[in-house]
Amino acid sequence: MQKQVIFKTKGMQRDLSASAFNSEFSYENMNIRIYSTDENTTLSLVNEKGTKKVSDINIAGIVIGQAVIDNELILFTKGDKDRIYKIKVIGDSFDQILLYEGDLNLSAQYPIETVTFYENENNKKVYWTDNDNPLRFINVAVN
Repeated sequence: MQKQVIFKTKGMQRDLSASAFNSEFSYENMNIRIYSTDENTTLSLVNEKGTKKVSDINIAGIVIGQAVIDNELILFTKGDKDRIYKIKVIGDSFDQILLYEGDLNLSAQYPIETVTFYENENNKKVYWTDNDNPLRFINVAVN
């Protein structure tokens, strides 16, 4: 006969030691999301997928900004040159495309903040600012 375990968690409390915590509260949560369902305000716990080690990505420089648009990761890096990469997941591997290489006057002291805008398949724009240069954008809809 299969065992079933049901947890009723009221919240998370990490202020006490692990041996002294109340069993109605969780002590440490990993890979979960807490959200309300429909109109019910009692929060629910849902498992989330964990992270996966990426070993076949080779980027140059320090990552100073990122964006996600249409299941693609856009990375802004600062090294000997400024670079913008697009990384797509294809099965169990990754496809890496160098979108830009040159001088964008980026600095590791000014991290990049991004906003994405999906217009259509041919126009996927990433707007970015580093609070040092004016607002800029790049169309990342290249194959």
